[in-house]
Amino acid sequence: MKFYGKAQEVAEKILEAFKSGNLPKALAPVFIRRKDGVPCRQWSWGNQLLCILHGTNDARGMKQWNAVGRKVRKGSKAFDILVPLTKTIRVKDETGEERSIPVVYGFRCAAVFGVEVTEGAELSKVDSEIPQWLNSLPLVEVAQSWGLKVDAFNGREHGPLGSYRPGKEISLGVKNLSTWAHELVHAADDKLGHMTERGQHWRSETVAELGGAIVL
Repeated sequence: MKFYGKAQEVAEKILEAFKSGNLPKALAPVFIRRKDGVPCRQWSWGNQLLCILHGTNDARGMKQWNAVGRKVRKGSKAFDILVPLTKTIRVKDETGEERSIPVVYGFRCAAVFGVEVTEGAELSKVDSEIPQWLNSLPLVEVAQSWGLKVDAFNGREHGPLGSYRPGKEISLGVKNLSTWAHELVHAADDKLGHMTERGQHWRSETVAELGGAIVL
């Protein structure tokens, strides 16, 4: 597998996120599916994770923003996502017959900008279900009082169920109160100055699991 340009660096950001302790244990997920037509909802979970790591839930290329009547503010900084490079090859199936299949042979980078650094036409907001659900979460006002943004992303099987960005945001990819409680306890642990480990350390994960069970 080849990585072109800065693709290797971007891939390493995704791997680093898994080492950073922000990806909780799987707990019977009901994956969130936002219905607001935002293009990045259809991206791979890895690219959606990159959006979370850069503090946005809507990122697009410059031409995509221009197409909906918005402009990227001068001097704004983009971040990179991974774009698969594909080609078609001929293979033999179990009967010995040849057929064509697409394969991924590498990745390149594409620069995107978060909605926070754009201005212009108002974006349509057709999906009110997820914001309403987020606002109904138990103790959500506690997270907000700590200055944390509470948001959601489209969850995927084998992808992260939720994440906590220290001092900034809790993001959920599943409608699962256990995951919410887990991330909220991470935030409380961090606020108390106890979450000093790097990576999915047994201490902070144990605290999050036990604390989450008590919260529920």
